[in-house]
Amino acid sequence: MELIKRLLTGDRRAVARLISMIENDGPEAREALAAL
Repeated sequence: MELIKRLLTGDRRAVARLISMIENDGPEAREALAAL
């Protein structure tokens, strides 16, 4: 997942988008959490 790659490089926007995605419990949220 591209956002995870960006998160791991220190991209603050990626962190914010992932947090929002997880808070909204979107379908990608579970995938992102599994990847982390």
